[in-house]
Amino acid sequence: MIEKIAQRPYVVMAVLVFILMFVLDTVFGMTEPLLRGAIAGGIGFILSPRVKAFQTQTGPKKQITWFLLKEPIIKE
Repeated sequence: MIEKIAQRPYVVMAVLVFILMFVLDTVFGMTEPLLRGAIAGGIGFILSPRVKAFQTQTGPKKQITWFLLKEPIIKE
């Protein structure tokens, strides 16, 4: 299941930012929306999966790495 989630990094980023903004508002009482969005966006960017495109002899491939995965996912 983690592999399927990691293949959509834009969805993971959006969910992480939403959750982090909620946590910053409720737990820490941070009410400034610009600062809250900047902090949540930065942390979300760091924690989201990375997609790298590279060329092999068989053609172009994409490598997806994430801190929750033991091994990277390689897609054609």
